[in-house]
Amino acid sequence: MKRFLDERRVLRGEYPLKERLDALAGAFLLAFLLFVPVFGALGELVVVLMHRRVGIFLGITAAACLATALTVRLYFQSLGLKKPSHQADFKLLFWGVSGIAASAVLVLGVAFTFILLPILWV
Repeated sequence: MKRFLDERRVLRGEYPLKERLDALAGAFLLAFLLFVPVFGALGELVVVLMHRRVGIFLGITAAACLATALTVRLYFQSLGLKKPSHQADFKLLFWGVSGIAASAVLVLGVAFTFILLPILWV
């Protein structure tokens, strides 16, 4: 964890906030455009197969975890293209950030599936 935080400090010192936000906006936009058909298809499956909604919502949660990992990957790839001679270890940062983000998405998705979804379908 200490190494991860040290690498974050290196990243924050190397890239100004404007460049990091620019890379994040571009990564989010591209990942969103790539995953819109996936979420649309899974949404249609929910409408058609309501009796299997728990499994489909868990599939949507897995797709959201993949979309999060793709966003983080595109973010670091964009930063790497902005400054090819970077000092930060993007591989370590990618695994750390995508693990934290995917864990948060997984917890929210499972909580929605097993707590909020039964309340909404009553």
